[in-house]
Amino acid sequence: MRLILLLLPLSFFAKADMDYVCYVDENKAPYKFIAENCQRNNVLVYTSTPYENQIFYISDFCRFDRNVERNKTSFTCVLYDKKPRSHIHSD
Repeated sequence: MRLILLLLPLSFFAKADMDYVCYVDENKAPYKFIAENCQRNNVLVYTSTPYENQIFYISDFCRFDRNVERNKTSFTCVLYDKKPRSHIHSD
């Protein structure tokens, strides 16, 4: 109980990068833009991408323990990392 009371005030000073939104347009070098401008746990708003292609970008950049919102031309998620995940293929 003492430990909980001791750690409780520290939680108010914790800063989450989900306070920032990173806007990315598929037509303007999105991988480079994310690497240079976005941070882990930013909210990622990815626009101008067809619904069929979104799954590739979602698998590269989004956290899967948070919601991913999609529509016909964009999606929103929490950024896992500013570098895309590695792909493993069975050739």
